[in-house]
Amino acid sequence: ADNSAGDDGGAIFMYSYADGGGNTGTQSIDIDGAATFDTNSAGGDGGAIYMRSYADAGDTEDQYLTIAGSATFDTNTAGGDGGAIYMRSYAGIDTGAQSIDIAGTADFADNSAGDDGGAIFMYSYAGGNTGAQSIDITGAADFADNSAGGDGGAIYMYSNASQGSTGYQSIDIGGNATFTYNSADSDGGAIYMYSDASEDTGYQSIDIGGNATFDTNSAGGDGGAIYMYSNASQGSTGYQSIDIGGNATFTYNSAAEAGGAIFMYSDAGEGNTGYQSLTIGGNATFNANIATYDGGAIYMRNNANSGNSGDQLLTIDGAATFTDNIAGYGSDGYGNGGAIYMRNQGGDGNEGDN
Repeated sequence: ADNSAGDDGGAIFMYSYADGGGNTGTQSIDIDGAATFDTNSAGGDGGAIYMRSYADAGDTEDQYLTIAGSATFDTNTAGGDGGAIYMRSYAGIDTGAQSIDIAGTADFADNSAGDDGGAIFMYSYAGGNTGAQSIDITGAADFADNSAGGDGGAIYMYSNASQGSTGYQSIDIGGNATFTYNSADSDGGAIYMYSDASEDTGYQSIDIGGNATFDTNSAGGDGGAIYMYSNASQGSTGYQSIDIGGNATFTYNSAAEAGGAIFMYSDAGEGNTGYQSLTIGGNATFNANIATYDGGAIYMRNNANSGNSGDQLLTIDGAATFTDNIAGYGSDGYGNGGAIYMRNQGGDGNEGDN
């Protein structure tokens, strides 16, 4: 507790560097027992933990952070990115996989970042192709009162392949998860997921198998609770999916732009867009979510500028309740889809179904 760094890594700093066309090795941090990171601070990135792999003209290997026991990240701060955890991979050619696995219980409370990722920051950049990114929560996890001056109030995940394709991005919540009172000045009040490629983007998925609560999260841009964006400037985008298998509650989330609770966008400059799906298998409640523009609760858009746009699918197998959601909130607000907004647009090709 109470560790500080003027630059990066308030408590732990791990950095691997390879120049001259060399490759970096694997990085891993394993927490098997109980661990508490409390009131640590960094003037730069990674209020508690900083992990970075850099190969200027080669490849980076995999990065792992595993929490098998209980872990608490409380009141950690970073002047830059990653209020609690910062994980970054940069490669001149290809990046390896990045993963954060929480098998036990994890609590992230009152962490803050001046830029992106109030609690967790995960970033992969490659001159060629990026590897897969994953956050798996098997046990219970609580994200409360985390904040970001940029994107991703609680979790920030970004993959950028400047001359290639991006890998698969996934957030899997098998146990119970709670996201309350998280905020981002830009997009993604609780969760921010972005895939950006010059060629093709990989699949993006958020799976909630257990019970999940998203309450009173807010974004200064899009996606009061969840923001998911896929952009392929010269290729095609991969599938995007949000699956809620257990019970899920989205209440009092807000976006200053679109998607009061959930924002999904797929954009292909020259190729095709993949399908988008939102599936609710258990019970789901969307109550009193608001957006200044479109999609009071849910915003889903598929845009292929020159190719074919994929199908959009909203499936509710269990019970679902939508009450008091608002699109076009406030005196300057205007919008469509008080509860749900879905738009599918093809360019020179065909539009998919919705």
